[in-house]
Amino acid sequence: MIMARKDNSKTDEPGRKDIRPGKSPEPPPPARKGEAFDELIGADAAFRKALGNAERAAQS
Repeated sequence: MIMARKDNSKTDEPGRKDIRPGKSPEPPPPARKGEAFDELIGADAAFRKALGNAERAAQS
């Protein structure tokens, strides 16, 4: 029977972390600072351009 340990791991070996299926043992690499913000600004600019084009087309 597997007993729950204080650190919530399922291994009996001290110092060994429990790696569950589907979980990555390493954290993902950090994203470049501001990368998501740059993508958001680009998407916002594209949306505003398309909106402006649609408004001009609707007026003519």
